[in-house]
Amino acid sequence: MVDDRRLVSVSAIVKRFGSNTALNDVSIDVARGEVHAIVGENGAGKSTLMNIINGALQPDEGTIAVDGKVLHFSGPSDALASGIAMVHQEPKLAAPLTVAENVYMGRLPRKAGGVVDAGALRRNTDQVLSDLGLPLKANDVVGQLPIAARQFVQFAKAVTLDARLIILDEPTASLTPVDTAQLFALMRRLKERGTAFIYISHHLDEIFEIADRVSVLKDGSLVTTLDVGETDKAELIRYMVGRDLAAHFPDHGERAAGEVALRAEGISGRGFRNVSLELRRGEIVGLAGLIGAGRTELARALCGAERITGGRLVRDGKPVKFGSASDGTAAGIAYLAEDRRDSVLRPLSVMHNITLAARNDLAHYGIMRSAKERAVAADYAQRLKVRATGIDQLAGQLSGGNQQKCVIARWLLRDSEVLIFDEPTRGIDIGTKREIYQLIHALAAEGRAILMISSELPEVLGMGDRILVMEGGRISGELSRAQATEPAIMELAVPQTKKERMHG
Repeated sequence: MVDDRRLVSVSAIVKRFGSNTALNDVSIDVARGEVHAIVGENGAGKSTLMNIINGALQPDEGTIAVDGKVLHFSGPSDALASGIAMVHQEPKLAAPLTVAENVYMGRLPRKAGGVVDAGALRRNTDQVLSDLGLPLKANDVVGQLPIAARQFVQFAKAVTLDARLIILDEPTASLTPVDTAQLFALMRRLKERGTAFIYISHHLDEIFEIADRVSVLKDGSLVTTLDVGETDKAELIRYMVGRDLAAHFPDHGERAAGEVALRAEGISGRGFRNVSLELRRGEIVGLAGLIGAGRTELARALCGAERITGGRLVRDGKPVKFGSASDGTAAGIAYLAEDRRDSVLRPLSVMHNITLAARNDLAHYGIMRSAKERAVAADYAQRLKVRATGIDQLAGQLSGGNQQKCVIARWLLRDSEVLIFDEPTRGIDIGTKREIYQLIHALAAEGRAILMISSELPEVLGMGDRILVMEGGRISGELSRAQATEPAIMELAVPQTKKERMHG
């Protein structure tokens, strides 16, 4: 039961950036023990509003009240002192440090004389991780953890700060269904203690599973706030985008797979072993599996970014051996990383992000021809519908979906024939997702071979001509489009011990 007493209220918030009004008269409130979801397309104002609530930005107009008292936050530390913590979509952690050092950063237990009490730090952290049911260890190095695990580290940190309101920004973007279920179970336990959540997500199914109320933002304004039990997905989409989206995924039609563009024959490496697969021209192969199954490690090996210790790769019928990612690039294989920070150079312009991999081709005797570079970048930006003020805009200022389009344009400019997409729509709004789906389908229709890794089972089912499933570093099964269902995928993805617990 949601507590009627309001924990946090924001009233008539206005935020301007120059001549652009990012938020216009937005008011929402969050009750104790409530999950209040915020939805809207990229650019709707969600991140700006959250940054105001957690103190990272100050409003131009309007107020924030906690327990009925109007407060003024000069920074996130003020918000934390009032019990408001934020878990960011891109984990903001110190990669070289341990889980314990990140969870208790700035609050490390110390012995007499000021020396850090390493034993107490480890014990305290392991106790928190155990209480939360998180499969992590205090001494794990954060930089060696997958993105999903880093999200849980952020969550543990927020809990140890005694946060009364936790803002979750796309928390499941890198999580498998099993991880998501674990997160929701944790949220429900904390709700019973009175903890409130603001939950930002593009996954509308999650809203109906975990949220009590949902507010829709569009173009910086609050469209509506609804009880989740009194609405449905179709209505939310209409509020978000102003139209119905009858189908998220393009029609596969009668597209037939062509010749094998890339074949792996019993390859092994870090995180995977004895993997065999074929990627054919004109075909989209979905790759599913739980976090830690070896999907990303396999993808990186296919493009030369990870070392293959056994087996062999065959490209267009000829054995190849890659010593680096540049060798894979030269062979026409492109890898679009799960973490956009590994692909998008945020301080550089849209133009330079698009032309990055083809600068030698655009140069004349080693000198870059700026007019040609601008023309090529503008052409690809237009073809892929990159929404930007122009090709000179910094890539870091674009939405996640438009950053992804810049990376795709980069590899199309190199005429890559094998494209490996690792979580291509992570953190992207529902409208832009459809644009990415259409683009991937168009690339397959042109005869390119596509491998698409996704933790979203509806995405794998909607996009894949056939689906490979990994478990424990191996391919545990292959499903045709006709055979593929969510239960069939999960049966192949879940280790036997987990299956026994799930059915026991």
